[in-house]
Amino acid sequence: LELPTTPLPGEIFGEPGQTINAQFGRNYNYNAGFNASLNILDWPSALQTRIAKGNVVLAQVEAKAFEQALKEQVALYYYTAIVTLEALALNQKDWEISDSLRMLIQQKFQQGVIDAAILNQAKINLNNVMQSQNSNQVLLAQTWEQLRILLGASATDSLWLSQTLSHEISDYLIDPNVAPNPNILVAETQLDQASLQVKWQSTAFLPKISLYGYVGKQQFRDDFGLSFKGQSWSNYSYLGLNLNVPLFTGFANRNRLITAKIDHQIAENQRQDEVRKAAIQDQLLISEYQHRIDILTSALENYQLFDQNRALAYQKLSKGLISMDAYLMTFDDYLQAENAYLKALSTLFSTYSSIVSRQ
Repeated sequence: LELPTTPLPGEIFGEPGQTINAQFGRNYNYNAGFNASLNILDWPSALQTRIAKGNVVLAQVEAKAFEQALKEQVALYYYTAIVTLEALALNQKDWEISDSLRMLIQQKFQQGVIDAAILNQAKINLNNVMQSQNSNQVLLAQTWEQLRILLGASATDSLWLSQTLSHEISDYLIDPNVAPNPNILVAETQLDQASLQVKWQSTAFLPKISLYGYVGKQQFRDDFGLSFKGQSWSNYSYLGLNLNVPLFTGFANRNRLITAKIDHQIAENQRQDEVRKAAIQDQLLISEYQHRIDILTSALENYQLFDQNRALAYQKLSKGLISMDAYLMTFDDYLQAENAYLKALSTLFSTYSSIVSRQ
């Protein structure tokens, strides 16, 4: 808008002892060209590239850790569904037995052979079986819902299981050795990133050297017009070397470096803690699996023995060899053994799911 004014000695213009304010240049200056720059020594930029690549690796290992956790949840609800279906099958069997017993006791009560207390106990047993059956139905519905969520299915999609529960302990024997906990790899990658952050903050104290240049043309005019004729343009180019030395930044770089070192120490402590915790958890997981196999073995054998006792007691009751009270006590023991067996199955599969999801 206004050309710069430069004071010049009057001798140049034939007026000695005077100062002449002169203006140089043209009102319109057009430039067209190419800028180029090259970082010769710039450690922060190089480290930022490594940090960016590390962030990609960190995101990948975090995704693997999440995937492993997702597999464990799917396995847990899958086996929960299998156990619940088995429980419902046993509930149906128990209901048929309890209902037959109630009808038998009802007949004997009408004949005046037994009193009302025994009939009430038979009805209570039947109600208890129905309550257990309804509770298992609710648990199964909740399990299907969780599986639909984890598998990305819709509410209208049907799910079914082709696998049925085996009563052979050998079918649940697997190699308890598991792959390393993915959370360890996450902690190690975070530690690597923290190390790069320390290096990156350290480079803030180093000088930066860059080369820059420009190649182009200029056109000067007194009016707003623009000409594209070759003689209207003049060459204009330059080359420069830039040296940037950080002398004082108000201790900002120093404080950021101290913070990065503290974060690095925190990441190191977290990695060590994760390794220690994973070793303890894996050892406990293997130990629990072995103990739960033993518990399930005993619980299954007890359930089968109590089932045999119940069947024998029913035969004795039908022939009048034992009292109704004796049979009801046997049946109650059978139900307790059944619940202990189902509980042992559930606890085994909670450990079993953690193992198979990491193999």
